[in-house]
Parts: sequence; structure tokens; C-alpha cells
Amino acid sequence: MTSVTKLAYARGVGNYLQEVGATRIPTEAMLKQACAVASGAISVEPSDFAVPHEDTFKVAQHLIAFNETLMQQGKTASHVAPATIGRDAQTAYGDMISYLVKQAASSVITGGPAPANTIANSADAAAVLEAHRPDNYAVVGQGNANFTDVPAAAVVGQESTHPLAPKAVGGATTNSVIQVSKNASIGETLRKLAMGEPSTITGSNPSQGNTQMLSPSSEGKLDISQRPDEYAVVGQGGANFDGTPANAVTGMETEHPDQPAHAGAGTNSVIEASKNANWHQFYDATAAVVGPQLPRTMPMEQKVAAVKQCMSLEPHDQIVYLQKLANQHAPQSTVGSLLGSLNQLR
Repeated sequence: MTSVTKLAYARGVGNYLQEVGATRIPTEAMLKQACAVASGAISVEPSDFAVPHEDTFKVAQHLIAFNETLMQQGKTASHVAPATIGRDAQTAYGDMISYLVKQAASSVITGGPAPANTIANSADAAAVLEAHRPDNYAVVGQGNANFTDVPAAAVVGQESTHPLAPKAVGGATTNSVIQVSKNASIGETLRKLAMGEPSTITGSNPSQGNTQMLSPSSEGKLDISQRPDEYAVVGQGGANFDGTPANAVTGMETEHPDQPAHAGAGTNSVIEASKNANWHQFYDATAAVVGPQLPRTMPMEQKVAAVKQCMSLEPHDQIVYLQKLANQHAPQSTVGSLLGSLNQLR
């Protein structure tokens, strides 16, 4: 939340721009709200340091940009004097003074007899809510701690900036990237304010109820126009799980109806080369087994033909075939030559 001193500084810049005619924001309430948004551009605490000129220029630039948006929509004060808040302290700072008084009255409890440091004597809203809880509601005896609550109820610890966190060169706590992001956020908020778009939904205002019909987003309007009421609401026990098995199949692969047809050639050079390589490998393996068994007198071309023939035969058929080849190429001997050889032995 922006500090009160930053808000006051931004209001001073905004009031000056209104007085000189640089901006013509029509109402005091809109001027204060625009200054509150623009105060986010102030990087230092005005009560501790002098506000840099660059920060003052940024506040003025945000307010002028907001005024230009109003002019485009015809919402600026054209024929009457623009709103100002510098007439008196009550108009300029009365709401912030009341806020400071309230905080001062509720932020300190002395602990002495008057007032005593009790919940009943505390003036802040949190303590008033606390008073509605029963006594000792959070007091647990030793060994009786309740660890059955949901995990969110067991979270202990509050995130805060580390006291020894590193800073930028020269001790700066910001840089150009952070400032650009802040300026973009401030500009977007001012644009929504000028367009009349609600930045928050309080829930207490009937016109800002958190319902689908009142959603300003395009997604919500599209959802209303395209989907019937309670289209996805199923009563307990009313889920439909009686569909046919075909309806229950998820992820079944099917051919795409528009996929291209593959009615071209059934082969190509790669397929043929692979076939040839496999044939030669089988031929070499067959020749390694059959070759030593072929007759030595067979011509080479007949041996090649015999190996090819054996490639198509079963092992037992190969034995029969090789035996026939051996008989065909055995040395020829006649009965006459055999008798002649015996006579010579006598």
C-alpha cells in the first residue's frame, strides 16, 4: 500500500496541474483516485528524503496520460473549471488525516493500568473479531496438539525481506526494469479507471456481485452465450458411466481420412540393393559349406551353378544332390580295362 506521504505529494502535483490547466479531470474524487494510482511512481519516502525530480515528472506524466484518455472519451471538464483539492486542508487531506488519527488510536497499547493490554481494550478491527472467539480456543495442552488440520492451517511463518539482502550499486533498492514494470502497471490501472472498468469486485455491492453474468471479461460473455446453464453440473450419483465399450475407448489409432494414397511403385533402388546384399550373403554362406564337397574336376561355372542349386534345397536334399554330382564326375572304368590290369599282375 502507498504511504500517506506519497499520496499527499502526488495530490499536490495533481492539484497544480489542474490549477494551471494542464489537466482537466472533472471531479475531486476522480482526481484523488488518479493521484493515488500515480503515487506508485515515487521511489522514496517524502518524509525521509527529497523526492527526485524524475519521480515528480513520472507522477505528472501519469496524470497527463490519464487526462488524455478522458479527453478521448469526452469525459474531461470542457466548459467548467476543472476540479481542485487545494482550497483547504479538509478538502485536500481530510480523508488521510482521519485515517492517520484512526491508526494512531489503535496502533499503540501501553500495557499499563489504563488501558490494560487486553483484547477487549484493543481498538483495531482484528482484535474486535478476535473477541468473538471462545477463551483459550488456541491453547493446547502438552501432548494434545492437533495435527489433523489441513496443511494450510499448519503453515507458520511470514515472508519478509531479508535484512542483509543485497542491494544495487550505491545502495539503490530499485532499477530501471523495476520502474518500467511499475509504470506499466500504473498506466494500465489509470486506463481502466478512465474506461470505467472495475478494478476490484468487493462482493458487498449488488452491482458488483461475483457472478458470471456480471463478469466484464470477453471469456465470461462468450461462455454465457455459447453454453447452457449448469451444462457441466452433474448431481451426486448422476454421472453417466453406462456408455458402450466403443465410447469408452480413449486414444484409438485410426487412419487419417485425408491422408495421401501410396499407390506408386512397390520397390525402389534402396529396397533392391538390400535384397541383393542379402542374396550375396546367403550365396557366400552356402558356398562355404558346399564348395569343399564338389568334385575337383568340375569346371568353375558348373560349381557356381551347383552352389546356386543348393541354395534352394533343404540340407538332406543337398546331400543327395552332391552325391549325384560326385558319381557323375568319378573316373570312368570299364570291365575290359580292369581284366587287363589283372593279367598284368600275373
